Amino acid sequence: MTWPNKTDAGNGSKAICRVSNVLRSPSPDPRRSPNRMEYHPSQVSRVGWYIASYIERIDPLTAYESGDSSHEPWAVWENRILVKAHTPHEALERTKSHLEKVGRDYENADGVMVRASVAGLTGLIPIYDPLDDGEEIEWFDHTGETVADMLSRIVVEEQLEAFTIPENGETTEPT
Repeated sequence: MTWPNKTDAGNGSKAICRVSNVLRSPSPDPRRSPNRMEYHPSQVSRVGWYIASYIERIDPLTAYESGDSSHEPWAVWENRILVKAHTPHEALERTKSHLEKVGRDYENADGVMVRASVAGLTGLIPIYDPLDDGEEIEWFDHTGETVADMLSRIVVEEQLEAFTIPENGETTEPT
């Protein structure tokens, strides 16, 4: 069996893209058992890892009590987690299990009672290469953009997320 890469989805096709939604797999037939589901090689992680992405929101509890669904959430984050699984369906079930632990009510740093909740999934991507230093885990297809657009996405090192300090953030020495 040959395994897919960015330019070959395993069948000579150059059109499969995991992230940009260029092509989506058809919905699975609900009459078939997930245990007997057949997958295209591009859908399965040969190393048993998937990246699950989801939207988490944080709202003041008062918004729930008043029934105000038009308020703007205090925070909306798209989070990514690693999920160990043999098949996409197992990865989905394990992701759902992990996300059950995300939602909770708590008092924030300002003394306000807030609720963290999961709004839904935004992606489930197989990782094709072993997890190791320098190995690729995710890619985005930007085919068709201009050179100017490509260059506009490049940031200077100081602006990379790992080097930016959140507003009101404190710095610490690495351990």
